[in-house]
Amino acid sequence: MPPGKPGTITGTGPPKANTPPPTGGPNTRRTIRTQSTTEEIIAMPNNVMDTDSAEKFLSSKLLCQEGQPYSLTHLVSILFHITQMSATTPIPIISAIRAVAFILKKHAVCDIAEAASKQLADTLSDAITNKLVDHAIAALAPQIAGLHSALEALAETAKKAEDTLTSSLDKAERIHRLARDE
Repeated sequence: MPPGKPGTITGTGPPKANTPPPTGGPNTRRTIRTQSTTEEIIAMPNNVMDTDSAEKFLSSKLLCQEGQPYSLTHLVSILFHITQMSATTPIPIISAIRAVAFILKKHAVCDIAEAASKQLADTLSDAITNKLVDHAIAALAPQIAGLHSALEALAETAKKAEDTLTSSLDKAERIHRLARDE
């Protein structure tokens, strides 16, 4: 084919892109982007600079009710609602917000399960301890009563033995005196 006709390849190397790479937005290529530290991001000028302004902002956007506590579960719900705020929000940003929301939701469920298991363990521990004490007393009471009866019988036997020994000793002394006197 003659040069300049469609279907001909001119030049060497890969084709060059006609559009410049985007300068903002999420990094979708496997390149390294210089990232700001969390402190630098927090210090960037914005309408939301602290907890008070954050709560006011969320209330103004109708994402929460004023005065309602910001529990982990509530914040997860807010994140899911943020993903629905604008149809022009890029999908990678929506996906990133949803990813954080799902991870936070998992942590919330784990926190709830941990608190419930601790409460259940404490309740069961107290109940089991009380039951064990009651059962131990019930099982040991007859044994202790039997031991008490045996101790009383032993004391009575010891008293009889002492009386017998005293009586025998008295008799032995009398016999000894009689034998000495003769």
